[in-house]
Amino acid sequence: MLASRWFKNSKPVEYQEVKVGAVYHHRLPGNVIETATVLEVGKDHLGIPHVIYERLVDKAEIGRIQEMRTLALESFNERFFDAPRDQSLDEAI
Repeated sequence: MLASRWFKNSKPVEYQEVKVGAVYHHRLPGNVIETATVLEVGKDHLGIPHVIYERLVDKAEIGRIQEMRTLALESFNERFFDAPRDQSLDEAI
């Protein structure tokens, strides 16, 4: 009952459409950019949509970090933004 009241007052949130092969970015502290390349978008066994992506962070002090990660679609949309191909990353941030 408490959850229904909480959701009742919240407005629906619209997220960007996440597509396989698309590249998204997130600014980290120290003016470092985290890049996510989407490998797969799908639902888990509970029906919750998730994004599997390759994460790349390049920073001189620590070198290159490259790994695969998974986030719920909602969390992915909250963290990353899309930089259109005709717009530079600096303009998008």
